[in-house]
Amino acid sequence: MSKTIYTHISGSDALPLEVMRVTPDDTKDIRGIVQLVHGKNEHKELYEEFMRYLSSYGYVTIIHDNRGHGNSVLRPADRGYMYEGGMNAFIEDIYEISCDIKEWCEKEYGRDLPITLLGHSMGSMAIRCYIREHDTMIDRLGVIGSPSKSRLAPIGLMLVRGYSRLRGGRVRSKLVDFFIMRMKYARLDRKEKMHGSWTNTNTEAVKKRQQDEKCRFKFTLSGFECMTGLSILTYKGGYTAKNPDLKIRFFSGYDDPCMGSVQKQKQSMAFLRRRGYKNISGKVYHGMRHDILNERRKDKVYKDILKFIEE
Repeated sequence: MSKTIYTHISGSDALPLEVMRVTPDDTKDIRGIVQLVHGKNEHKELYEEFMRYLSSYGYVTIIHDNRGHGNSVLRPADRGYMYEGGMNAFIEDIYEISCDIKEWCEKEYGRDLPITLLGHSMGSMAIRCYIREHDTMIDRLGVIGSPSKSRLAPIGLMLVRGYSRLRGGRVRSKLVDFFIMRMKYARLDRKEKMHGSWTNTNTEAVKKRQQDEKCRFKFTLSGFECMTGLSILTYKGGYTAKNPDLKIRFFSGYDDPCMGSVQKQKQSMAFLRRRGYKNISGKVYHGMRHDILNERRKDKVYKDILKFIEE
């Protein structure tokens, strides 16, 4: 299989976004497209193993570094900053990549191919905000490591916006970071004496993230405003469900503090049903936390997501 890196210029604010595409060797039997959206403090290369797995079954896989992440920055010091486009551009970037995919498929294969959109964590909220207007662009939606609805999100957004007005969106605030991230997730980190323990039972995967310079940055106020804004918009009215038969599946670790509980995930699924989507299901993995694509038994998750794509 081949890997291609290219740049997409965001139509929102002309920010260069770096994109990676993995294509199967046998291009005559391409079965579909999988577009991925990564989470907070991640970058596209973290998903290459999973992308190669899907490509081995005949799928073209495509992912971009989200704005403010990886190489989708004007300078490394800007990681965690969302630039002028902010949350709306974050969502629109995903749509623009989808449009690129369709155009590329027509040029390369002379036909449309089914598109599965997968999003992890912060990306799982962004892809649900995406379908509010663009659900006819895709055939399947995979929601991985989904944060459930938070009653504190509006308070967090008010705090972030207040600080931003005083200090500017590029500032990194320990207080905001504690309120939004550490207050909820630090308990397990303290218990296991390792930062990031809440994400994974696989300590080697946690250590690997700690050592990755593209993962170690702190979010700016701009980044937190984007994330808390997504968490509110995800669970807000305004979905049009132009594609009510869109297949949607949730994949979460049973011990994922983002999910909170199985009951909360069911509430997230019920929310989309009330918006008009009829084909929704969920899968929970016991003994796993937030980062299920890198857990010890990730092969089980890989197979289940592939099965969902092939249904």
